[in-house]
Amino acid sequence: MQENSNLGGHPALRMDEQDKKGLIREFGVLKGEVSLLHNQLNAAGKEKESLFLQKKELGAKIRLLISQVKEKRKHRDSINEAIQDEKRLRDGLHQEVKSGISKLHELTDERKMLSKKDEKQKSPGAIQAMIERYDHLIETEVMPFDKEKELMKKIKFLKKQYKEAEAIKDVAVAIKDTSHGVGEKKKDANLLHSDIQQKAKESQESHQAVIKLSEEIQKLEAEEEGLLQRCVAAKQHFVQISKQLHEKLPRLRDIGEALDEMREKQAASKKQQELEFLKMKEQAVEEKIKKGQKLTIEDIMLFQKVAEKEGR
Repeated sequence: MQENSNLGGHPALRMDEQDKKGLIREFGVLKGEVSLLHNQLNAAGKEKESLFLQKKELGAKIRLLISQVKEKRKHRDSINEAIQDEKRLRDGLHQEVKSGISKLHELTDERKMLSKKDEKQKSPGAIQAMIERYDHLIETEVMPFDKEKELMKKIKFLKKQYKEAEAIKDVAVAIKDTSHGVGEKKKDANLLHSDIQQKAKESQESHQAVIKLSEEIQKLEAEEEGLLQRCVAAKQHFVQISKQLHEKLPRLRDIGEALDEMREKQAASKKQQELEFLKMKEQAVEEKIKKGQKLTIEDIMLFQKVAEKEGR
């Protein structure tokens, strides 16, 4: 007990102990703050990385949608070009149908006009047969001049009828051909019109898809802008915590080193005091020896302890 009281009363040790306690308190506070900042920095880092990953994934999704919009627009524009080409063809066919119908009216009127001249008009073949029969009579039979003249007159009339019949026949053929052509062109125009309607429907569907995708892109871009702001804020928060941590670490390190140095000094001082104390006791024992006094077990153990301290 006497040994501890003597050591505790040393003024240098009391001053060092006071400094040590203050540093230990400050070290404990700083260590707690650094630990808290470490945890906050880890959490801020995870949040920052999570936000940047979300932004990256969102950006990839937006780019994919933009690519889809471009494809849809290209497809729509290609269909629209095809529609315009088919409309030009259809309009051309309509114009040809209109011209054909007009021509049919003209041919029909012409046929009516030719038919009115002789409602009992024979066919060109029948008329030709009659002409040939009269020619044969003139060539093979001997007849009076008046009768021959009358036959020649009939042949002339028949030839006129033949021309008119041929004209009617030609008009009929023209009507048939024109009517067939008009029908075919109407059919082609209707097919084109049906295809135009189908393509227009497909174009509208592509256009609606473009609108829908564009709206989704706008929504995602707004979300991306919000994420960008959060990323910036998270990065600033991370940098701020990191700065605070780096501001405290040097002081924590310095205090730790100072405490270690203080412990070493106190340990050395304590060891020196113990040695001095033991030497003082050793001198007392040596006096006993000089005086021939009997040594106690405690005295012998004291010699051993001093030897151990001095490394003898």
